[in-house]
Amino acid sequence: MNHTVFKPLKKAAIAIVASTLMMAPAIAHDIYIWPSYFNINADKPTHVAVTVTASHTAFRPDYSMPSHGVKVMGVDGKQLRKFGPYYQGQRQSSFDLAVSESGTYGLFYQRQPSYFTKYKVGKRDKVKHLKANKVEAAKQLPKGARDVITRRYKTISMSFVTNKAPTFEVLAPTNQGFELITLTHPSDYVTSEPIKVKALFNGKPVAKKTIIIEQEGPQYRKNPAVLEITIDKDGLATFTLPNGGRYLLKTKYEKDADNELADFDVTRIFYAFEVIFE
Repeated sequence: MNHTVFKPLKKAAIAIVASTLMMAPAIAHDIYIWPSYFNINADKPTHVAVTVTASHTAFRPDYSMPSHGVKVMGVDGKQLRKFGPYYQGQRQSSFDLAVSESGTYGLFYQRQPSYFTKYKVGKRDKVKHLKANKVEAAKQLPKGARDVITRRYKTISMSFVTNKAPTFEVLAPTNQGFELITLTHPSDYVTSEPIKVKALFNGKPVAKKTIIIEQEGPQYRKNPAVLEITIDKDGLATFTLPNGGRYLLKTKYEKDADNELADFDVTRIFYAFEVIFE
């Protein structure tokens, strides 16, 4: 397993790494869902505020997201039918998660699939993009367009809230599509202790994919650092984080499409979590 620690990178380098991993016109923003508290100790029913946003910077809201993509899983691993009133502003969306049981809740956001077509045109091979699938793009491409590639993007965001004792039902894989499973319980993320995750596609390990992790507040540090990890042959990655605080993880998986609307299917995963200082 790969076991890597943070390394400082210049801001320009961070931008290059992130854009290489997530490059896509019009969906360049990362999409995140995170709670105001990742761990609580409530004896009585309470609420935890949850933020949903698209952002360029860790934990800095830029664009709100509609409610239809939200899915909340109870401590039993089953989806909750209701999750409270949903407010969608200009920069962020929010709702209050009702916490009435001991255990771990799952917060998920899934964006509707989007299609983007990239092509070259002109003597200088200028790269251009269309927000269209293969069928739609065929009707819109200019004469002489070449190296045409269409990708279908699916976006999944996740985080977890634990009240009192941790439970594991919401961490179980669905074995459907690309997933990132945390083998270390999120409430046990502690500074300088190993955190293990596993990448799966339809329940089988995915190897040699890149994971990028960044801590909140890079704009306040002279030399912000990111962690870049390559998943091993068993789909596993192990990392340690020396500083307590909130972190954002992102990764993606691309495969050949099995339909006429795209050449490739891409799944992007964004994971917000907290590391406790000890």
